[in-house]
Amino acid sequence: MGIEEQKSINNELEVSTHLNEEKYVELLCQGVDLKRMGSYEEAKSKYIEAIRMDSKKPNGYYNLGKILYILGEYESSARALKTSFELGVDPYNVLIHLGHALNDKEAKNGEWKDVVKDYERGVNPFLIKKAFEEGNFEITNPSRDKLQKYEELCIKISREYLGLDGE
Repeated sequence: MGIEEQKSINNELEVSTHLNEEKYVELLCQGVDLKRMGSYEEAKSKYIEAIRMDSKKPNGYYNLGKILYILGEYESSARALKTSFELGVDPYNVLIHLGHALNDKEAKNGEWKDVVKDYERGVNPFLIKKAFEEGNFEITNPSRDKLQKYEELCIKISREYLGLDGE
């Protein structure tokens, strides 16, 4: 194989890699747009498609974890968020979202109800729009202290789940 032929092959590989990267980002953006419109299953499909394109990138798993949370698939959400953590997404954000995925199902009916509702609205802005349209928007205003305590609980639960207790 000559030098020119090798350069041509390398150039084709670079172009192919760049196109795959663009498609991956495009799928993530489509997923975000679908989530904002309330099309959760379609958003989930886009994130899964992105993961199939490149299973070594954390953002597909991170976004999938958040959409699975919205869909009430808490265990699957936790697994996706764990994978995103292992692949290098910002640990602080993952620990918060993972803690919610692991704990909110139980916490939403107890003393943390207002905190969970506040989180759900943050991760899913479509809920606010829907509540206004249906005329049943309920203001929840947990104190900063209560939000911080639940965030600390989420981080603790996540660290235990990930086996990071000693770090």
